[in-house]
Amino acid sequence: MWVLAPIYFVVLGGVYFASGQVATPDRPYAVGLIGAVIFGAGMTVAFIFFTRRARRDAGGAGELERIRQALKAERLPDHIDVVAWRSIIERHHQQLQRALWLNPVVFGLFTLVALSLTFTRSPYWSLAAAFFILMLVVSVVTTPRSLRKNAVIREELARREEIAEGTDLRPGEARAVAHVDDDPAPAPSSP
Repeated sequence: MWVLAPIYFVVLGGVYFASGQVATPDRPYAVGLIGAVIFGAGMTVAFIFFTRRARRDAGGAGELERIRQALKAERLPDHIDVVAWRSIIERHHQQLQRALWLNPVVFGLFTLVALSLTFTRSPYWSLAAAFFILMLVVSVVTTPRSLRKNAVIREELARREEIAEGTDLRPGEARAVAHVDDDPAPAPSSP
């Protein structure tokens, strides 16, 4: 976190300052720097808060990375904490469901604002409009795909939870159920 915080601050504050200077070149540097410091600090605090919460909920940075890899590959690792993973995957599913309609609304509105500023203030706002259009397209393409991947993991977690509930394991043991094949090999018949 101590490495991420200054990087977030410099990048976010720098982008804010640079875009502000391009959009309104007659603005004094002091005003731009003050705005960049405030924006960079606020966004850094927000990003660090959400990053720490995600890591804590997952059980650490390593476990969060395992969850991301599982979502990317659409396959669960063999030994996982089913209860913890289910909670995180469900929250991720809810965020994706919300992003399905919220991202187009937000990026569409930002595009309209940037286009109106392009015509009324400065042609440099067209760069912001292009960015928001790009983000709109990316979110419309990637969100449904992420939902499909999430659904695969949710189904596998539900299946493992059923397997854990169907066995005579104590509650602590049921949390780390390994992957079990759907079609076990038939037992050899006796002569």
